[in-house]
Amino acid sequence: MTTGGAAGEIVLVEDSATQAAAVSIQLEEAGFRVRHAETLKRARALLDTAPADAILLDLELPDASGLTGLDDLVASHRAIPVVVLTSEHGEELALRALARGAEDYLPKSELTLSSLRRAIHYAIERHRTRNELDRLNHQKDHLMAVVAHDLRNPLGVMRGYADFLLSGVAGELDAEQEEIVTTMRKTASYMVSLVEDLLDLGRIQAGAMELERDEIDLPALVREGIRLNAVVAQDKRIHFEIDVDDALPPMSLDRHKIRQVLDNLLSNAVKFSHPGSTVRVELDQERQTAKLTVRDEGVGIPATDLPKVFRPFERTGARPTAGERSTGLGLAIVRNIVEAHAGRIWVESEVGRGTAFTVTLPLAVA
Repeated sequence: MTTGGAAGEIVLVEDSATQAAAVSIQLEEAGFRVRHAETLKRARALLDTAPADAILLDLELPDASGLTGLDDLVASHRAIPVVVLTSEHGEELALRALARGAEDYLPKSELTLSSLRRAIHYAIERHRTRNELDRLNHQKDHLMAVVAHDLRNPLGVMRGYADFLLSGVAGELDAEQEEIVTTMRKTASYMVSLVEDLLDLGRIQAGAMELERDEIDLPALVREGIRLNAVVAQDKRIHFEIDVDDALPPMSLDRHKIRQVLDNLLSNAVKFSHPGSTVRVELDQERQTAKLTVRDEGVGIPATDLPKVFRPFERTGARPTAGERSTGLGLAIVRNIVEAHAGRIWVESEVGRGTAFTVTLPLAVA
């Protein structure tokens, strides 16, 4: 792209001939080569003919107004950084442009040789850095997925052999041996859970999570999840209190993924609850949604840690009450599953008083 000693190749998209001439003179003085387009259509044609180092884009064009031109160029020429030109009072629009893929913005009232050069060099460098980070992140995600996939089977075999030894079929274990094998099984189970969560997160980050919807009786699914988690809860003498509206209509949901949501919320409630306490599960209809709340009487989450709750690998100040282990990925996966169903999830908590997670899911698929 950059040839002949020029500072760079710029496509200037500006419908005002006067403004375009003034900007072109300054850019050429700074060593840039400039190709000018009066419309978005002409800009696309120039870029299709030969790429550029950067695009300088007016947000008001004859054939594109507001952010439509930016969206078009970001989608069709993603490899080229864009600096948008805004009106004197267009800062709000400029900030929205940054969120939609622009690398920088310049108010037209502040166009100088120095500001143009700074903005373009900044945009090019930032875009290059962002692309490199995206590439490295993609490599990391791919490596993580490969490692996790290759670990899943041997870890499953280890857990299976531990179950076999604990069953007594191969001979009775003494107390010390049973403790050793039980620890091995718990460790293998934790690692299997971590691997499964890593694989799930990898699919989500790659945009590969697909929903297999079916007509689901959500109240029955909630009751089933409670029955399964009640077995673990018994060890801590934790009681489930249930208030479920069985009159909810069948819903179009991915059974397996909604079970993941339920199991995560219920097991978390048990994990962070004090022995002998109560976990309350409520499911009812609120307007056009099914509303599920899992409320515990546990340790609670510090207010400063609440923003971390749904982020992968983040840890909060809350600690399980019986030394249970957590992968730190479950709630991030839960949030993505809920949002994939066009639902919402949020958390309310008070240290020493407990935590409530609430999920809403639309009764009808839009």
